[in-house]
Amino acid sequence: MEQYMVSVLITFYNQERYVDECLESVFSQKTNFPFKVIIGDDGSTDGTIGKIKEWQEKYPGRISYVIMPREEGKKYIGGTRASQNRLAILDKVDTKYFQYLDGDDYWTDENKLQIGYDILEKEENRDCSGCAHAIHMFHEKDPSKIIRFPKQGIAEGKHHLEKYWKDLYFHTDTILFRSENIQKIPRNLLEDSFNDNLITFSFMQFGPLYYLDKDMAAYRQNDDGIWAGEKKIVSYIRELIL
Repeated sequence: MEQYMVSVLITFYNQERYVDECLESVFSQKTNFPFKVIIGDDGSTDGTIGKIKEWQEKYPGRISYVIMPREEGKKYIGGTRASQNRLAILDKVDTKYFQYLDGDDYWTDENKLQIGYDILEKEENRDCSGCAHAIHMFHEKDPSKIIRFPKQGIAEGKHHLEKYWKDLYFHTDTILFRSENIQKIPRNLLEDSFNDNLITFSFMQFGPLYYLDKDMAAYRQNDDGIWAGEKKIVSYIRELIL
């Protein structure tokens, strides 16, 4: 049986129109190691699941998915559901490394996974909890306006927790993490807020992130995002830490 080395964890919710672009960017990756995809669906009611099944047929044995149930008529908090979705598929990881990717985003460099893997495999980077890189953001309503973050000038190399919370932000879609730290994170504190920077912070407790000043992913901003509501939580925790 093939030994997978990386699990790509993708979350979807009513994102049928993005499934193909997202998964194409993943399965276009050129690696010298095998990887698999674990999908968490937040109870989609459009054609998202149908699309996922099409990709399963295309790549048999390499894609699995979990569907979170929804009660009809019940109101849910988007950030909480997204957190629970991410934690549910995190429990399925049995590979050396893992990587999150939001269903409406995608990678733009076919060597992205290999580059991060090679860095983390180096002995001198054994202390790193993960490897991150730059990403560009565009708004779906006006894709001509592109913002890169972090901006140019962030030094390539290891960045530790103290500096990260003060000055930096690496998007979760860019970070390849070591799976050995999954069981160490405080699940009881993260169940309702395991999103964006809190994912990064959870794993940076166990070592610095290695940063590559190379744009290898695209973050699609739209009116359905949950980040605006999460900023208050992140700011509060940052104040407590600092």
